[in-house]
Amino acid sequence: MRPVTAEDAARWIALAGHHGHVDGDGNIAIGRFVVHHARDGPVVETITPLVADNYTRELERKIPPIMFDRTDDDTILLPSRWWEHMFEGLSQSLAVDDETAQLALGLSRTALFQDITMPDGFETIPFLAPDLEEHLVEHEAIPPGTLIRLPRS
Repeated sequence: MRPVTAEDAARWIALAGHHGHVDGDGNIAIGRFVVHHARDGPVVETITPLVADNYTRELERKIPPIMFDRTDDDTILLPSRWWEHMFEGLSQSLAVDDETAQLALGLSRTALFQDITMPDGFETIPFLAPDLEEHLVEHEAIPPGTLIRLPRS
């Protein structure tokens, strides 16, 4: 994980604000993204940090710092279950329009997501987010502005 600079934070708050994901106190929501359709499959663009799941692939609870799952060769793994959770969270966001919420809900319930391994050198950041007891703890996160190509199912 690389440290977050003041310039990063300012740029990310502006991006989140542009999409309506900043509250009156200047706090940004977590887990917000948009999906772009490309010829070779959908591309997720992160708008706010996407944080690592509080559970392992084996559904065991993680302890802080909450990190993304890794393959045996230490490559970041974004499991299919994590994607389902991300799309379900997007569907429940009050900051997205009804059409986006319905599309995200449908995808969370019907799409066949695949595990995705991230390329070498994939950048992550530390980000404080709630754990299962709603305590703010350090999570590994994908920074805003990242593009992730989803494989076709």
